[in-house]
Amino acid sequence: MATAQKTKAAKPAASPRLVTAFLRNCRMSPRKMRVVAQTVVRQPAASAIDRLKMLRKAPAVPLAKLIASAVANASHNFQIAKEDLVVREILVNQGPTLKRWRPRAFGRAGMIRKRSSHVTVILAERPGAARKPSAAAAKPAEPIKTVTLDELKRGMGAAAGEAGKDGKPGESGRSGGKGFTRKLFNRKAG
Repeated sequence: MATAQKTKAAKPAASPRLVTAFLRNCRMSPRKMRVVAQTVVRQPAASAIDRLKMLRKAPAVPLAKLIASAVANASHNFQIAKEDLVVREILVNQGPTLKRWRPRAFGRAGMIRKRSSHVTVILAERPGAARKPSAAAAKPAEPIKTVTLDELKRGMGAAAGEAGKDGKPGESGRSGGKGFTRKLFNRKAG
C-alpha cells in the first residue's frame, strides 16, 4: 500500500497588480486589430510602445496610445514604474457594425459592413519588481480639529465684515459701473 506523504503547501506569491485600459468603438475591424495586438503581448510596456510606433499598420497607432494610457493609469493610480510593467493580455472584441449599401448590377444592392472593435489592454507588474508604498499610506492622517460654537460665531462675523459694498461676499473693490468700453460700444444703440 502506498503511504500518503504530507507536503507543505507553498505560500502563494504576491499576485501581480493588474492595470487595465479600454478602447471602445474603434473604427477598425477586429481581425486586423488582432494581428497587430499579438505582436506585443508578453513584452515590456515600453518596448511594446516602441515596436508599435515602428509598425506600418493602421491599428498600431490606437494600440500604442492605449498601452500608453494603461501605463499612465498604473503610474497615477498604483505608483508603478513604467519599467516594471509587462503587457499581459490584449483582448480584441467585435464592436457595433455600421451597415451601408452599395449599388450592384440589375438594380440590386450589396451590403458593406464597416466593422468596429472594442480593445482591452491588461498590464501586469513584472515579477520581482519592488513595490512602492502608496501615497495615501505614506502620509499620516491629520487630526480633526474641533471648533466650539463661540469660535464659529466669531468666524462668521469676520466673514461678514469682509463682504463687498453690496453686502455680497467675495465682491469687494471695483464698483458695479458699466465700464468705459461698455459705454462706448453699446450693442443696442441705433
